[in-house]
Amino acid sequence: MPLKKYDICIIGAGSAGLTMAAVSANLGHKVALIERDKMGGDCLNYGCVPSKALLAAAKKGLPFNQAMEKVEQAIASIAPHDSQDRFEGMGVDVYRHQGRFISPTILKAGEDEIQAKRFVIATGSAPFVPPIKGLADTPYLTNETIFKLQQQPKHLVIIGGGAIGLEMAFAFKKLGSEVTVVEGAPNILFGSEPEAVAQVQKTLKDLNIQVYENAKVESTKATQSGVAVDLNDNVIEGSHLLVATGRQANFENLDLAKAKVETAKKIKVNNKLQTSQKHIYAIGDCASQNMFTHHASFEASVVIKRLLFGMFWHKNSQSMVPKVLYTHPEVASVGLTQQQASQKHGAQNVRCVHIPLSENDRAVCEGETDGFIKAVLNRKGYILGVTIVSPHAGELITPWTTLMTHKRKVADLSAVTVPYPTYSEINKKVASEFYKDTFYGKKVQRLSQLLFKLLG
Repeated sequence: MPLKKYDICIIGAGSAGLTMAAVSANLGHKVALIERDKMGGDCLNYGCVPSKALLAAAKKGLPFNQAMEKVEQAIASIAPHDSQDRFEGMGVDVYRHQGRFISPTILKAGEDEIQAKRFVIATGSAPFVPPIKGLADTPYLTNETIFKLQQQPKHLVIIGGGAIGLEMAFAFKKLGSEVTVVEGAPNILFGSEPEAVAQVQKTLKDLNIQVYENAKVESTKATQSGVAVDLNDNVIEGSHLLVATGRQANFENLDLAKAKVETAKKIKVNNKLQTSQKHIYAIGDCASQNMFTHHASFEASVVIKRLLFGMFWHKNSQSMVPKVLYTHPEVASVGLTQQQASQKHGAQNVRCVHIPLSENDRAVCEGETDGFIKAVLNRKGYILGVTIVSPHAGELITPWTTLMTHKRKVADLSAVTVPYPTYSEINKKVASEFYKDTFYGKKVQRLSQLLFKLLG
C-alpha cells in the first residue's frame, strides 16, 4: 500500500485534537486524524459532559433511571459536533485505528502508513488505578464506566476526594444513594484554599456524606453484597466502588521510542509544546500538568498560532488555568492560594481580600449565602490568585482569569458597571475593599476638601 502524505497528522480526537484538526482543515491544509476509540474523547464520552449532565439531573431531583437517560441525551446531542462525518466534511481523513510510529516521520494506522510534515499527539489521559491489594479482583467503577450503570448503587464507596470523586459523591447522594468518600491526603481538595475546603466539608456533612480523610486504603475485596474497603482501623462495606484517584497520560501504545520522542510520566515538551523531535508536538492531558479540557483547547491554540500562522512568540502557560468543582455551591479558582503566594512572594508582600457571600444581595435574595470570594493580591493590586465558592462560581472566575492573563490590576474592575442584583457584583466589591483604606485615607480626605473649596 502506498505511503499517504499529509501536512499535519493529529493523533487523538478529543478536545485538543479536534480543535487542531478543524482549524487546520479549514485553512486548507491536508490533515489526517487518528482515533482508536470514540470521537470526542474523554470529555464528551466519560468526563465533562456526562458528569455535568448527571449533576444537573440530580439537582432537579430526577429518579436514577431518568437521570441516566439525561446523561445519554446530553452525549447524543453534542456528539454530532465531534463526529467523524463532520470532520470528513471539512476534508479531514479520519482513521479509526491505533496509531503507532514506525519512524520519526511515519505513523502506521491499521494497514495505512502515514507520513506528515508535522505530527500533533493529543491522546489524552485515562483513569489512574492505584496498586491497592485486592483491587484487581474487586469489581470497581471509574469515570469511564460509572455512566453506564443500569441500577442505582445502594451505597457508593468512592476512593478519591478530588474533583471527580466529590462531584460523583454529590450527584449520587442527590439521586438517593448512600455515599462514602475515602481520601488518602490530609483533606479533600488537597492544595486548595483552606476556606474552600472547609465549605465543601460542611456541605458534605450537611448532606450526610461520610468522609474519611488522611485514610490509607489497605485492601479491597468483593463481598456477597458488593465490596469492602479496609482502612486498617475500619472496614467500609458498600454495594459499588468508584476509583477516582486521578489521571495518567495515554501514550503507551504509540511506540514513541521509534519516533525518538522522550517520555517520563508524560510526554516531555518544551514551552513551545514541541517534543524532543521538533516536528512532533504534544498537547492536552498526555503532556500537560493541567489536565483540563479548556487547557487542552488552549494548548491547541498555541500550536495553531505557531504552526499555521508563524506566530513563534506564542508559548504555553500553566499559570492562568482556572479550575472548577461543580458541586453546589461551585468552587472555582485560578492562580495561587494565599499560602502559595506567601511562599513565592513573601507574606509581607501579599494582601488578601475576603468577602462572604452574605454581603451579596442576589445571594441573600436566593438564600444562597454559604460561600465567599477570596482574592490574593500583591501590594500594588496585581492579582496573584482568586478562589470563589458560590453558585455560578465557574462563570464568576472568568473576569479574574482575563485580568491575570493580561497582567491587569484589580482596579480595572472598578470601572466596570455590573447589573444589580447579580452575583457578579461580588467581583467588583473586591476592588472597592482593596482600595478602601487608600481612598478614605487622610491624604485623599484633605485633597477632596481642598478641591471642593476651589471647585465646589
